[in-house]
Amino acid sequence: MSSSDARLSHLMAVLQGRRFRLTPQRLAILRLVARSDGHPSIEEIYEHLREDFPTMSIATVYKTVTLLKELGEVLELSFPEEGVKRYDGAKPYPHPHLICVRCRKILDPDLGSLTPLVETAARRTGFRILSHRLDLYGLCPECQAREQGGEDAPPAHGTETDGNRLPIRLSGDCAPPHAPGDGAEPTPWRRP
Repeated sequence: MSSSDARLSHLMAVLQGRRFRLTPQRLAILRLVARSDGHPSIEEIYEHLREDFPTMSIATVYKTVTLLKELGEVLELSFPEEGVKRYDGAKPYPHPHLICVRCRKILDPDLGSLTPLVETAARRTGFRILSHRLDLYGLCPECQAREQGGEDAPPAHGTETDGNRLPIRLSGDCAPPHAPGDGAEPTPWRRP
């Protein structure tokens, strides 16, 4: 079983254990959240699933993601300057993020544990650390290459790539048949 399949099974068990119904729409949302490594927004999740569930409202996505957040099963990344919130269902605990300031791609670098840093900060300041967030901003390799090649900035993430699907980046071992597999851009960042 892949890690994303295990994560999906865990999310399903958590909801079932609390007696929440697993409707087809909710299951699709869980599957996307568990398998996405691109930190989608509620709008992106909705756009990605609405072709398969045309009667599903964005409120269904919002309620499901909010429930997962309240249960501690997704990490919410808020970017008030952009007016957007993105969600990490694969790693629902504080961890570092690399964020491209040009195309808004978000990656989870494997930098090891931040626990020693958090413990040192608590010890030196007397704070009881409840949570933390470390975001590193820069230019991704693709945007650096575009910059060096004199190309214009890439289209803002959040633009559609095939007329009706937003490119939500799913981990390779578990992408559903309808997920983009043609080298599309990673999960978009929707601007207000």
